[in-house]
Amino acid sequence: MVLIRRSSEADFLFEIEDFTDEIRVLRFSGDEGISQPFRYDLKLAIQDNDVDLSAIVGSDGHLTIRGDVGERYIHGIISRFIKAGIGNRWTIYHAEVVPYFWLFNLKFYSRIFQNKTVQEIITELFNSAGVPSDTYRFELQGTHNAREYCVQYRETGFNFMSRLMEEEGIFYYFEHDDTKHTMVISDTSAVHQSIESPEVPFNEPSGMVPDQEYVYEYRSLRQLRPDMVVLRDFNYLNPLISIEAEQLAGEESEGYDVYDYPGLFQDQGTGNDIAQLRLEAFRTDLEIYLGKSVCRRLIPGYRFQLTDHPRTSFNQEYLITRVRSVGMQTLGEDLSGEGIQYSNDIECIQSSVTYRPPLKTRKPVVEGVQTAFVTGPEGEDIYFDDYGRVKVQFHWDREGQLDENSSCWVRVSDGYAGVTHGMQFTPLIGDEVIVSFLEGDPDRPIITGRVYNRINMPHLEPQNKIQNLILTPYQHRLLFDDKGTTIILNTGGRETISMSDGSETRSDYGNNINISTADGHFIHLAQGTSAQGITISTFKANIMVFDDMNHNITIQTENGHKIVLDDQNQKIDIESTNGHIIEIDDSAGTIVAKDSSGENSFTIIAGRGIALDSTTGNIDILAPSGAINIDASEINLIARGNINVRADADVAISGMNVDERANMDLVMKGIKVSSEGLTCSVKGTKISIEASGLLDLKGGLVKINS
Repeated sequence: MVLIRRSSEADFLFEIEDFTDEIRVLRFSGDEGISQPFRYDLKLAIQDNDVDLSAIVGSDGHLTIRGDVGERYIHGIISRFIKAGIGNRWTIYHAEVVPYFWLFNLKFYSRIFQNKTVQEIITELFNSAGVPSDTYRFELQGTHNAREYCVQYRETGFNFMSRLMEEEGIFYYFEHDDTKHTMVISDTSAVHQSIESPEVPFNEPSGMVPDQEYVYEYRSLRQLRPDMVVLRDFNYLNPLISIEAEQLAGEESEGYDVYDYPGLFQDQGTGNDIAQLRLEAFRTDLEIYLGKSVCRRLIPGYRFQLTDHPRTSFNQEYLITRVRSVGMQTLGEDLSGEGIQYSNDIECIQSSVTYRPPLKTRKPVVEGVQTAFVTGPEGEDIYFDDYGRVKVQFHWDREGQLDENSSCWVRVSDGYAGVTHGMQFTPLIGDEVIVSFLEGDPDRPIITGRVYNRINMPHLEPQNKIQNLILTPYQHRLLFDDKGTTIILNTGGRETISMSDGSETRSDYGNNINISTADGHFIHLAQGTSAQGITISTFKANIMVFDDMNHNITIQTENGHKIVLDDQNQKIDIESTNGHIIEIDDSAGTIVAKDSSGENSFTIIAGRGIALDSTTGNIDILAPSGAINIDASEINLIARGNINVRADADVAISGMNVDERANMDLVMKGIKVSSEGLTCSVKGTKISIEASGLLDLKGGLVKINS
């Protein structure tokens, strides 16, 4: 049923910004609703058959609908203008009118927002698009936390803002006047005002044309909806705490529960709020009311009071959630009596129900992985926090400055991570990393790998294809050489450790380990055909060699002092820098000390004796303050020259027999020379006794024979 007004006066008027030609509205259809951009399609008649379409598209359009209680306005922007046909005087055009918000369907972008609320994000998007600040306003009462990291990813601004508002239970609708439209963004039912003359009567179709606007069809619809929402999430900052939020409609669930993960919250309080919003969104259309009317002042986002319905429970206040309207009128000179027609279909909920938009806008999913550059403060090489997280800039990010503000802190995957075990290789600033996304969510990046590029080239060339390398920024280097069967560790200070099984390079060394410092300290451990043992060398050339092959140990100082412990030859050799030697020979049973010339030696022969040997020099035995005692079964003194015995005091020679012999002369001199004994014999071929003074020969009997 439609309302027919028999008048030559137009009820539907349309104006275009900066367009002065007469415009007549022949027909329009409109679709408006809470949390949806309105759209009006109009059939227009203009006498000019050559209107510049490009001048019209993008201009403001203004539809006026006259009614019994006043005028209703629909203001918007003309998104499409079509030249449809040419008549005798009038040319038919079609126009589509939408809100400014609809224009964000044309803006496809990727960008990052950090530490901003939804209100701040939407305001920033509106400002950057040049949307006048008086064409939108916020009426928020709930708590809307700042989002640490929020990404518009390969989606329109309309899609992005719609899903953010849906996630936080924020709805919007439009207010219109004759100069502009205003987008009202709210989360509370208190924002909804009543329409002008809010009481609208119910009037069943009868064929009679009433003199006021009315609702002529009205029915209710109830449907099954979830009655419980349970959300769970995980917070790696408190990994042992299970975060689960539950909200129930009523005292007990009938089994229509929704359980979802991740719930996209990090604390219990926020989880409870989100679960409540989800439940309210599911149950907003639990019971809806569908009607048809000819009332021109019914507007989504506003309240009205239904009256006079035969079902008295229907006579209450409602919130209008959607209106689909149709209006028609003829050209003035062609009035045929049909007049002007208008009707609409409406959807409503009880005004006591808080409207929550359904979660119908799809969040983009990152298919696969991406790469990004690690970023940080200027002048730094590495930048991470207590959790080993780093900042990155994605290649698609046009607004990032490659600094510490390019992203949120991003977790880094390592091969091993635990309280008692782990490894950590933190990506450096400038590294290209592989970024995955939890659940494909662009708001939840995690670094899972690293890759080389033309600037950061691999450190191993193709000819070294069976080598593997770990290299740190300080140039600590660990090389696994499968061809050389070698492991080499180099520090940034040029210290080195190498290990090999000897199957390739220096196979004669066999299994071997080399450790060297930048200063020249060196340790070599080998087990091969030509080397078995351990060699230790300092940077000053102090050396110790443990030679398992030859069964000896060698110790040598920087100046050349040397000790050889030789198990194979059963000996110990000690040699000084100047060549003096001590040899201890178990096989020969000797201990020998030699000087560097080799002409002077001291020899101990096990079980046999001690030999002092000086080929060209002297052997001196000195004890200036003590005694020299020689005790032997027999003592032999042999000299190629003279033997001199001298004492500052007495010289005493005693024995069983004392035999003094001389091949030439035997001379005894002294102040007094005495010879005593039971028998004294002096024999010789010739004996001379001479005294310069008195010669006194005494005896009991003196016998001189000739």
